[in-house]
Amino acid sequence: MNEITLNVLKVSQPIGSMYIAKIQGIELSELAQADIRKLYNKEDYIGIQRELDSERVKKIRKYISTTDASFPNSIILNLDSQFLIEETDSYIKFERNPKAFSIIDGQHRLAGFEKNNIYFEVIVTIFVDLDNERQAILFKTINSEQKKVNPSFKYDLESYSTVKTPEKVIRELTLAFNIDAQSPWQGRIKLGGRKDELSYRGIISQKAFADPIVKYIYDVNDTYEIRDQLKRYKEEYNKEDNFDIQGVFDINKYDKEKYIFWQLYIKDKEEMIYKILLNYFGAIYEMLEKDWELEYQSVLTKTTGYNAIMKLFKDVFLILYNEKNFTKERFKEILQPLKCLSGEITAGNFGASGESATNNLYKKFCHILDL
Repeated sequence: MNEITLNVLKVSQPIGSMYIAKIQGIELSELAQADIRKLYNKEDYIGIQRELDSERVKKIRKYISTTDASFPNSIILNLDSQFLIEETDSYIKFERNPKAFSIIDGQHRLAGFEKNNIYFEVIVTIFVDLDNERQAILFKTINSEQKKVNPSFKYDLESYSTVKTPEKVIRELTLAFNIDAQSPWQGRIKLGGRKDELSYRGIISQKAFADPIVKYIYDVNDTYEIRDQLKRYKEEYNKEDNFDIQGVFDINKYDKEKYIFWQLYIKDKEEMIYKILLNYFGAIYEMLEKDWELEYQSVLTKTTGYNAIMKLFKDVFLILYNEKNFTKERFKEILQPLKCLSGEITAGNFGASGESATNNLYKKFCHILDL
C-alpha cells in the first residue's frame, strides 16, 4: 500500500481535535477534492463548496510562481477515516488516494497547484471525519465573518513596494492629485477610503480614482507577472529602487491604443502622465465647474461620473496623441461643447450609480462631442 506519513501538531478546540501539518502543494492537489454544492433530486443541494472560479485559479497559478508568493493561512481539510492507517499526537499515516481528503476551505489555492511542479509547501489543518454540519459551519464562518481589507488601503500598502509597479506609480499620482493646489481633486479623494485631514472634502475613494488609470497602463490580470519581473530584474542585477525599467519590459507588450500609458510607464515618465491628466481634469473642471462644485448634488465627481470622464479621456487622448499636444488649452478646445451640460449631471438624468449610469453619461459626452 502506498502510504503517506505527516508529522503533526495536535490541537484541541471546542469543535474537536485537529492536526496542523505541512505538505507539498502539488502532492496535496492529488489527494484532495472539493465538495462542490450541487442540486440533488431537483429539491435539495448537497456539498459545502462553491463552483471553482477559473479566472481566480489562473491568477493563483501565476501568483505561486512569483518570488514573493506565500500562503501563510492553512488549507482546511477533512480526512476520511477509511483512508486513515495510524493516528497519534505527533504523526498521522494515511493511504495515498485522490479521495483521501475533502476540502473545507482553500479549494482555489489548491487548484492553483494542479499540474504545477513548483516547490511550495502549504500549511494544512486536518480534521478526521468531521460531520457535514460542522464543515458547513467552518466554511460559513471563515468566508463570511472576516472583515475585508479596505480596497483603498491596499493602494496605500504599495508605498512599501521596493519596485515601481503600476499600482505604486498611480498611488503616488493619486496622492499628488489630492494635495496639489492646482488640482481640481484637491482634498476630494478619500485616500484611506474615508474622510481625513488630507481628504477633508472626500467624495471618491482612492481605489475608485486609481483603478481606471492603472487599467490604462497594463492588463491588471498581469499584476503578479509584472511585479515578479521587476523583482527578479532588481535582484539579478542588484539594482537600486529607481532602476530604469525599460530594460525589463517590451515597449510593445500591450496595444498602445488600449493601454495608452504603458509606454510612458516603462519610460519612467509618470510626471508626464500626471501633467496630461491634470490638464484634462482642469479642462473638464472649467467646462463643468457648476457640477464639479455641487459635489453631493451632482454625480460628476462621484464614481459614476468619474468613470465616464475616464472613458472619455481615452478617446480624447488618442486624438491629441497624433497631434503630440496635451496642453490644457487644447483639451478645452475639444471639450468646449460640454458646457451645455452644466448643472445637469445628476442622478435623475443619468442614474445614481453602476455601469449603466456611467455608460449613459459617457454616451452623452460622446454625442455632444461627436466622437
